[in-house]
Amino acid sequence: MDMTTHEAAAYLAFAGYTVKRRRVGGEGPPSAETIKVWCTQGKFTGARKSGRVWLIPSDEIKRKIG
Repeated sequence: MDMTTHEAAAYLAFAGYTVKRRRVGGEGPPSAETIKVWCTQGKFTGARKSGRVWLIPSDEIKRKIG
């Protein structure tokens, strides 16, 4: 099953996965925008569907939290 960037962000937040936040400082869960950047950088093999929606395999999201 594939997840959108918003679903992936919610899943990572629920799992307690955090990243450092440069702009606001501290740590927190990654945003949907951060996940979109990770897709464009190749950290996830997300596919862009219907214009603005990114779909990421759920196995990759689960692997990220280890």
